[in-house]
Amino acid sequence: MADLPAPPLGHRTLALGGTFAAALATVPRHAALAALDGVQDALGRTVALKGPAERIVLDFNYEEFAAVAGPAGWNRVVGFNKAQWATNRAAVYRRYLVPIPRLAALADVGSTEAGTFSMERVLSLRPDLVILGYWSYVALPDQVRQLESLGIPVLVVDYNAEIPERHVASTLALGAATGNGERARALAELYTGKLADIRRRVADVPARPKVYVEVGQGGADVVGNSYWNGMWGRLLEFAGADNIAAGRLAVMHAGRLVGAGLPGEVLCPAMLEPAFAVRVAVDQGSDGFPVVLPLRAIQA
Repeated sequence: MADLPAPPLGHRTLALGGTFAAALATVPRHAALAALDGVQDALGRTVALKGPAERIVLDFNYEEFAAVAGPAGWNRVVGFNKAQWATNRAAVYRRYLVPIPRLAALADVGSTEAGTFSMERVLSLRPDLVILGYWSYVALPDQVRQLESLGIPVLVVDYNAEIPERHVASTLALGAATGNGERARALAELYTGKLADIRRRVADVPARPKVYVEVGQGGADVVGNSYWNGMWGRLLEFAGADNIAAGRLAVMHAGRLVGAGLPGEVLCPAMLEPAFAVRVAVDQGSDGFPVVLPLRAIQA
């Protein structure tokens, strides 16, 4: 199956900061042919690989993996956390099934989040590389030690933190681990260039609009959770917005939070089908605290 087309980078050179440039320099130009004995993961850990992995267990970041490795890269995957994709983001999963039909038959190794991660299932698949999201790496210290004691390398990626250095390192590591170093470098340069452009464009914006974003898995009638020190919370910061969830717990009562911040809209990510935004009407409550009137879902 053909790889996904390379991202358009245009004809200009993207200016990278010193940290990004140093990270990009760590991946060989011909990673597919190189002896990968020093791949740096998102945490700066050195992961020894004999070459591009052929039997990968993938814990998370499926879309990012596909962006780097293409549909053909999934031929290297022998197991994954199916619920995190097929259940939690079902609409996205269904779209990826079209170019990558083997997803339906891939072994399910369970979910760290749900407490169903199966070390026995992982080992039965005879992986030569296990790729873990950051929170799984933190939650599974004993399993990580066991894997490494058996000579199975563990590579950590972290896109959820939305820390640019980790973002770049994760992309380059996936490229090196799958023999797609050039493509990973192109994606990393595209990312850092776009981020720099956004920062330039919002630098002089006089007023920061108030914004609230929640998961939206249950639809407009279900209170979801939001984030501030990571994920879209940090993206809102990059974009020059005033995230009213900042400084609060990750899971909160959306009604009182939105009422306190008085934003114009509540935005829900497009893990739903169709994607939607929720307009908020605010009124004064009997206790003097703003309350949110019934929400109305609209097509985004």
